[in-house]
Amino acid sequence: MEVIPQLWQLVMLSVPFMYCYDNVMELLCSSVVVQMVIVVHLVCFVLRRKLFDDFYRIYLPFLVSFTFCDRTLTELNMIMSTTAVIPSNYTPIHLVGLIFQAGLMKIGMHNYDYISGVKCLVANYLLVNWLEDIGQLKTLDQIDCNLFGILLTDCLMINNATAPNYLLVLKGAMTSVMIIIVVNHFLTRLIPSLSNSIVLAGNFLVLFPILVNHLIDFSNEKITSPALWLIDFILESEIRQYIMLSWVIVLVVFIPLVILFKSKISLNTSRKIWHFVIFLLIVEPFHLDPEFVKISLCGIIPCFLSVEYLRYLKIEPYGEHLDFFLRSFADYRDQRGPLIVSYIYLITGITIPLLLFESPVGLVSLGVGDSLASIVGKKVGRMHWKGTNKTIEGTVAFIVGTTFISWILQRYFNYFSTIDIFKILVICTTGGVLEGNSELNDNILIPLFMVSMEKLLAQS
Repeated sequence: MEVIPQLWQLVMLSVPFMYCYDNVMELLCSSVVVQMVIVVHLVCFVLRRKLFDDFYRIYLPFLVSFTFCDRTLTELNMIMSTTAVIPSNYTPIHLVGLIFQAGLMKIGMHNYDYISGVKCLVANYLLVNWLEDIGQLKTLDQIDCNLFGILLTDCLMINNATAPNYLLVLKGAMTSVMIIIVVNHFLTRLIPSLSNSIVLAGNFLVLFPILVNHLIDFSNEKITSPALWLIDFILESEIRQYIMLSWVIVLVVFIPLVILFKSKISLNTSRKIWHFVIFLLIVEPFHLDPEFVKISLCGIIPCFLSVEYLRYLKIEPYGEHLDFFLRSFADYRDQRGPLIVSYIYLITGITIPLLLFESPVGLVSLGVGDSLASIVGKKVGRMHWKGTNKTIEGTVAFIVGTTFISWILQRYFNYFSTIDIFKILVICTTGGVLEGNSELNDNILIPLFMVSMEKLLAQS
């Protein structure tokens, strides 16, 4: 990677800290954990001479956790950001690293339950190594595995006593999927005489509803069964029924149309159409009933992971068909390895800002900005950002499109109510320039960066 894109990224990435400099410096000076993690990353960066993108493994967990105003979460995620700095083939050194992480937590995190913290570190270690193994460091590189591992660990460590219902749904469903994957892994080795498809598919059909029913903790609700609670939750509101009906109609009509006309439009355009459709499916319903949309999104993410698992193993009777269908929309990152993760990253990038901050910035940046940047850049782009294959025309389309749509949402839907149009322009401009110069997956980087910018600007 050339120096110019790195400089552009550094400039854009430094902008959020202009609005929280004092708080960041206070944390840096008072937290032994943050200080030690930064030293570890600097040493590894120098010794390994890694690409600039390696910087994101510490930047994104820190920025989002810090913006979330949770020091404990910030320190914990900073510790977990060191999990994959050592290549996966050095398992003994990784175990030493785990001991170091646990010791760092003991020394620096005085207000956190140590046993829970160690469980968190072990879970993160296993998740990161599992992702590296199944992705073969092709579809998912070490940075992707590290970031995705932190997201999964944070999800699994959600506190049942204080979490809202939508996070309980996310935790319970995600934990169920993880348990089934582990059980299937051992079953296929213990019972080699049985067809893998029979074992794995049957296990999913039987175990998933049982686990979900037990792991989604609705003990504080009148109806404790998750399935019955969801039905009652939908039926008690006509708006929710309207939203469900509109989603079903749009998908039933739209999916066959995309398949029918796919041969007449480019792969890039067909992929970006999905981005825009998701924007339309969520932006108005979230305004009408945010709680229902959050619960829906928290259920969709585990479903997408399950679909990818079935496709990855080509489990009969639908695995081969899923593989053919999803491969037809795969981008160059997905084609590098065995996993197809772009659609999972897309829904994750949209969901995180909505769940944590009730912000549609993920919808705007991916549903509008990223789509416009890609289509305009490929159709009319002539001037490229130096050192990249992305165009300045695409970046301009991103900035103009996201700024305009954000203004519409602010004026007519009461989104972005805590910032003015100038701050919206700052957010969209920095996000657009970063998107034009970074090689990291846009579906994660841009929404997380822009929502952090939005919250920091709202506080300034």
